[in-house]
Amino acid sequence: METKYKDDYLEVKTDDDKSIVYWYWTPLSKDLSQEDFLHRAQKILEIILSNRYKYGIGDARDFKYPITPDLQEKMNAEMLTKLSGVTKKMAHVYPTDIISQMGTEQLWDENINKSYEDKFFDTLEDAQKWIDS
Repeated sequence: METKYKDDYLEVKTDDDKSIVYWYWTPLSKDLSQEDFLHRAQKILEIILSNRYKYGIGDARDFKYPITPDLQEKMNAEMLTKLSGVTKKMAHVYPTDIISQMGTEQLWDENINKSYEDKFFDTLEDAQKWIDS
C-alpha cells in the first residue's frame, strides 16, 4: 500500500493493484472543526476519484468527530453522490464511540444516489474479507 495523505487526524493509503482506497481516522479526530473535517473528507474523495478506485475501506474505529444531520446533508449533496458510477463496494469499520457510530452510519445510509454496495463491520479484518470477496 502507498500512503497518499497523512496528518494527525487522517491517513489515506491505496493499493493500485486491487483498486482499493483505505482511510483511517485517528483519535485526534475529536479535535477537528467542521471545516477541517470537510477538508479531509474532500481529500479522501479526491483520491478515490483520481484513479477511479473501485473499493474503499473506511476504518473509523478511532473516529471521534460527531457528524451532525446538517453535515450529513451537506456531504451527501456535495461529495458522496460523486462516488456513484465509480466505486463498487465501500466497507465501513464502526467507530467505538456510539455518537460517532450513529453519525457515520447515518451519513452513508442516507446517500440516496449511491450505485455501490456498502456494509458496516466491527473489525477491519471482516471489512477486508468482504472487499476481497
